[in-house]
Amino acid sequence: MGPNPVAAISNVKFSKIFITIFIGLMIGIALAFLLEYLDQTIKEPPDVEKTLELPLLGIVPTIETDKAIIESSRTRAKLYWSRFAPFAPTLSILR
Repeated sequence: MGPNPVAAISNVKFSKIFITIFIGLMIGIALAFLLEYLDQTIKEPPDVEKTLELPLLGIVPTIETDKAIIESSRTRAKLYWSRFAPFAPTLSILR
């Protein structure tokens, strides 16, 4: 048999995993802040006036997305067919 250990064995694997996760999170957060800092897109109307130093003449409205158009058409269809609700039993017989 081998000699008895004099000191406890340290848990190096757990420490390395913890440090690696911590460093990864810090790099990710730093990268997110860096990308936000370097972003030069114009997002709001006051940004246009500040960047171009010109008065704002007007704002182009946003266009409805496909999903919003589909939802509004479904709502209109439900409203249209709800007019015929009293006649539903008769209409089902006619089919």
